[in-house]
Amino acid sequence: MSVALAAGMLLGGFASSALLQGTARGYDFWGKDGLRYTGGMDADAAVTGVVLAGGKSRRLGRAKALEHVGGQALIARVCQRLSQVCDGLVVVVAADTDAAALPLPIGTQVVTDLYPDSGSLGGIYSGLEAAGHPWALA
Repeated sequence: MSVALAAGMLLGGFASSALLQGTARGYDFWGKDGLRYTGGMDADAAVTGVVLAGGKSRRLGRAKALEHVGGQALIARVCQRLSQVCDGLVVVVAADTDAAALPLPIGTQVVTDLYPDSGSLGGIYSGLEAAGHPWALA
């Protein structure tokens, strides 16, 4: 199973690639015990990007992944950005039929939720299980 480096809603594509590179290559934080923890990974370590696209779109009323920003579908925009900093992509959808409508780059791995209707955490778990590298960015 992969180790998640960061979790967040990247579907909007607002995170910069510089931020993703810095986040994906190491960490530095203070624990509850007052100790400083630092760590990281080799600069050459492979990272899988995990994109969550299995939401029910209750608030928006339509598929958020297909909404356009800057002339591009959000899901395509996120995949394009992640492919710049990751060595592979996994897109998690709620059902196989959901994937057919998504404008995904060729070679993108698509998986369905292992635990349907379990929200974002279930999607992250499904993506990490499918990740082909020891590190993942979700």
